[in-house]
Amino acid sequence: MGNRTYCTFLLYASPHSQRDQVIDALRSLEVDLEYATDDLGDDDLGAAVIAAESGRRTRFVIEEGPLCFATDAADAFKGLDATWSATADPYAECDGEVVMFHPGFGQWGAGVDGSGNPHVDCAVLDQLLDHATREVWSLLTVCREVERVSGRPIRRRFAEMEAAQVELDTAEQVAARAALHDAGVS
Repeated sequence: MGNRTYCTFLLYASPHSQRDQVIDALRSLEVDLEYATDDLGDDDLGAAVIAAESGRRTRFVIEEGPLCFATDAADAFKGLDATWSATADPYAECDGEVVMFHPGFGQWGAGVDGSGNPHVDCAVLDQLLDHATREVWSLLTVCREVERVSGRPIRRRFAEMEAAQVELDTAEQVAARAALHDAGVS
């Protein structure tokens, strides 16, 4: 069976036209819905995908998933226009892994540490700098290539989407509390 680790899959957006394919991809990953997400039941993948179609992020968890979970997710979602992120936590001497996909940015992945920070591959950076020196690249070109290698643009976009989700969750919680208060429920 091999080593297992905690894995998460975040579905941020999904086109309605690909609903069945997205549900099939999620089933192939054997995901479970986290109980705190939208009060959906464990087996209600369809409702989770419908939520993503309306811009509501849904978190799926696998408590003991394979170390290659993020790569498996990339394979399962290949050719789909859903916006998603998959992470497998580090285990013992093995790095963790993250893969992100956004239709406007493409796919990016990297090994990660226990805090989810991507590793910088010094060999790749060395090759990049050697090439830049030989080709006399401008500083702007070097910066663009470092951003591409590091995944900075897509990581920033996902951070923005996550911040927007927190704001949405907070606004919904405030509205729910106000409704309970107005109904006389403490």
